[in-house]
Amino acid sequence: MKVHVVLNFLANLGAALFGIFITPFVLRRWGPEAYGLLATGLLIQTLFGLLEIGFSYGMVKMLAEADSKNDRQYSARVVFSSVEKCYLIISLVMVVIFYFFFDSKLGVRIFEGAARISGGLTTLQLFGPMIAGQTLVMLYRNALFGLGAQGVAAGSLFGTTLLRLLGAWFVFENPQGGIDRYCLVLVGSLGLEAFLMWLLLRQTWLGHRLKLPFRWRNIKVVLGFSLGLSMVAVSQAMLTQLDRLLLTQLLPLREFGYFSLALTIANGLVLFYSPISNAAYPVLVRMFSIGGIGQEFLRSIHHFSRWISVLTTGVFLFVFVFSDQLVQVWLSPDFDYHSLTLVIRFMMVGIYSNALAQIPLFTQFCQGITRFAIGCNIFLMGLVIPLTLWAVPEYGLVAVGWIWVLSNACLLVYHVWLINKRFLPNFWRDWLMKDVAQPLVSGAIAAFLLSGVSVMSFDPWWGRILGLAGCAFLIQLAVLVGSPLTLDWAKFWFKPRRSA
Repeated sequence: MKVHVVLNFLANLGAALFGIFITPFVLRRWGPEAYGLLATGLLIQTLFGLLEIGFSYGMVKMLAEADSKNDRQYSARVVFSSVEKCYLIISLVMVVIFYFFFDSKLGVRIFEGAARISGGLTTLQLFGPMIAGQTLVMLYRNALFGLGAQGVAAGSLFGTTLLRLLGAWFVFENPQGGIDRYCLVLVGSLGLEAFLMWLLLRQTWLGHRLKLPFRWRNIKVVLGFSLGLSMVAVSQAMLTQLDRLLLTQLLPLREFGYFSLALTIANGLVLFYSPISNAAYPVLVRMFSIGGIGQEFLRSIHHFSRWISVLTTGVFLFVFVFSDQLVQVWLSPDFDYHSLTLVIRFMMVGIYSNALAQIPLFTQFCQGITRFAIGCNIFLMGLVIPLTLWAVPEYGLVAVGWIWVLSNACLLVYHVWLINKRFLPNFWRDWLMKDVAQPLVSGAIAAFLLSGVSVMSFDPWWGRILGLAGCAFLIQLAVLVGSPLTLDWAKFWFKPRRSA
């Protein structure tokens, strides 16, 4: 389990660093127009991914259950074979539609500016294969998650990220290389990743699934739960994207830029809890399918909650306390950072609350329940949008921050209360006191004691970076000391020695 979490973290970190590293090269090599064209394709890819995320996560649940019960493995192969064929057909249709639409006179007329940037419509035509490749990659990666082969999935992502980086380097070094050739590198890496994971599934668990026929009734097995997960993802996206769309009209461009930059920084916290949640989901599904809700299941829920708390609390406290100095070191000492750091703190509180809600949310999903999450997201849309229209014109960025904190706090409180009320009685006591409060209080004490350190007074620029790194390390160490995970580890370490 720990190895899977580490591999997931390294793979996600590699993918994140790839985007950070490549962006300035794309801007300098081809200009902001080409980067905007590429960003459009990636946005379309993300939106299509939201529509299918329910089906790939539904396969995680079904394959994890089948992996824990040998008598269901054949039926799982049959269902996966039908779902995979459906994915292949949809991917092929999307490739054809993108190719012929952007090759038509209508496509040339609508996207004439993009045609000039990419030297033709090649880049736009490659969006179809990019979306198709990403769709198949998500299906196969989540299938490996469901079967417990998370290390293989993480290794595949890390390997293809390195290959993508090598291909991008060749494109940048080639004088004739353009944005269309860079998109071709993305398509090729996604295709190779999908093929490698397909080969691993074929050789290990799924066997001769190509001989299994396509049946619509097989799709219906996972359709209800998958549609529920898709509704959760779409409602969550509507909540965030509608709010962002409203802010483009309600805020001055400068303040909206501060909001976007602060949200990008705060979203870095996702990198620290997503490896835990991705690894926890199939494990919880297997445990529930074997023994239902029991003591072992409850212990695992608290164990995963503590890991998320440990990995996110230190980062949250460090950025919250040292956001002023972080922005000055990153951008410039003369930068007007007060408005930016204020909204960064609000965004960090919201993302931190969202991180703590992940395990209570996955506890519902592993039991096949999605209606509570959908209802909560719809309620939050009805709360956030009127508040945004009323408060933001009057109070500006401060109102945006408070609304963000309020919505994520409501999400956290609701799901913790729901788990305690319907599934796990007395869950909230251990969760609040041991899983969250102990590491948070110990880390907050360290952050308060270190808040008087003026890193900007250090003369060399690298001295400021080392000072910030040292403060982050001490805060994270305090979080670890206060966590029950450290006490459990100490008991495990000393018990054999005492017996000896």
